Amino acid sequence: SPGNVQVISRENPLGIRPLFSYQFTGSAYALTLGATEIKSRSSANLKTLVRVSPQEITLESMIRVSDGSRPIHQVQLVVPKDLVIRQLTAPGLVEWAEESYEAVIGEAKLITVLLGQGLQSGFNIILEGKLDRKLENRTTSVPYLAVLGMQSQNGETVLSSDPSFDIELLDVQQGESVAMASMFGWLKANQRPLARTALKFRGPNYSAKFQ
Repeated sequence: SPGNVQVISRENPLGIRPLFSYQFTGSAYALTLGATEIKSRSSANLKTLVRVSPQEITLESMIRVSDGSRPIHQVQLVVPKDLVIRQLTAPGLVEWAEESYEAVIGEAKLITVLLGQGLQSGFNIILEGKLDRKLENRTTSVPYLAVLGMQSQNGETVLSSDPSFDIELLDVQQGESVAMASMFGWLKANQRPLARTALKFRGPNYSAKFQ
């Protein structure tokens, strides 16, 4: 009965705040709960720098996540299956885990990032890693990154290399090659001379190769 139910509040060690908590003083009770999924209004912007050399391919990505309607406690990133993550940072990061995932481009990895406190204003996730692949016939796919559960997302991927090499985009789907000057707003000064080409995309269904 309502007289046997007390609404309580306890602090979660992860900083997660419950909407409601109930404590029952008797053994006979009934409680019916209902929940409705709130449609995501989150958006993501991905800015990625890929460094290409005959020895290795590395990437650095800054993923900006924003949602003005509700706090975000978890972010799920789709990354290449051969990406070896060297570093992943985010505000209030508790832990992250990876698992196999089937993406629009085929086999990939799903990275789940857990945040200790819900973040409502925009925040950045920084991802750095190495791709465990070689350039076969000097051609490979542009590293695919996306964020699940977003209402909208867009991004830019810049490919850079040693001055003795040139890079050309091939088979671009759901994206476009753009002028390097438009990338200078976020590239660091020492990164600009080595930048060769850039891919701009809107939505998660993009793909491209480079040579």
